[in-house]
Amino acid sequence: MSGMFKIPLFMYTDSYKISHCAVYPEASKMVAYAECRSGYDGDKEDTRILFYGIRHVIENYVAVQWTIEDVEKAEAFFTGHNAGHTSFRFPKDLFLKARDLLKVRRAFILCLTPRRNSSSRRTTAIFRHCGISSRAHVPDYCREGLLPNLHLPGDGAHHGVGRHVHYPTTVATLSRRVRDLFEIAYERTVDESDYWSLDSRIHDFGFRGCTCLEQSIAGGGAHLINFNGTDTLTAAYHAQFNLNNGKPVGESIPATEHSVMMSFPSEKVRRLIQVFGRV
Repeated sequence: MSGMFKIPLFMYTDSYKISHCAVYPEASKMVAYAECRSGYDGDKEDTRILFYGIRHVIENYVAVQWTIEDVEKAEAFFTGHNAGHTSFRFPKDLFLKARDLLKVRRAFILCLTPRRNSSSRRTTAIFRHCGISSRAHVPDYCREGLLPNLHLPGDGAHHGVGRHVHYPTTVATLSRRVRDLFEIAYERTVDESDYWSLDSRIHDFGFRGCTCLEQSIAGGGAHLINFNGTDTLTAAYHAQFNLNNGKPVGESIPATEHSVMMSFPSEKVRRLIQVFGRV
């Protein structure tokens, strides 16, 4: 079985998408793309968006090979998924062919803006209505020639890709806007010799508020695009070893909280100074 929780990539979409193979016109090629429809919070003047998170999707989802068991279990699932627990149309033969295609490099081409047919930087400033990804189904790589309607897996998979990049892209974009405001304030009120402190003006304690581990990595990593202060270890560790060749990205310092402060009858801060203080 492939995919997180043993759920394959082609199931990362809405049920009705699976039925589209029967309603699309016959075709030898299809291109699907994703875009951001507006700037942050509907801003019409500054529509820049900081696109982030695609590498995680490619390495952990798109690049994971489907298995025959995946397709067979999907067939069993859809047998009772239609209204009244009747059979829901599932093109098993097409998904098996898609599995074979995925074994051939570039059978499905994932193109990331701004350069088609090449990998973009994992953090790219784009504008609304600018395609952030496109997927072309190219039959030339299929040993059986043209496969009508084989666009279905890729079209549905865009839901999975979009779901993964929407959150970190939103965090990175908001974080960038906050930093822009800080930079203006720094220019007005801070000595140039102290500009170094700007990188840590927002410190991420987001791990405790995340719905899942993956969210902490995606959102925490997006934060680290603009600031280096973080206590979200999952994001800092992932960014350092999986994205930055082992070079440190996030920084933190020892700190206290209620569990420490309530452990002493008095002089709690004195203990902190003794352990971590400087002479």
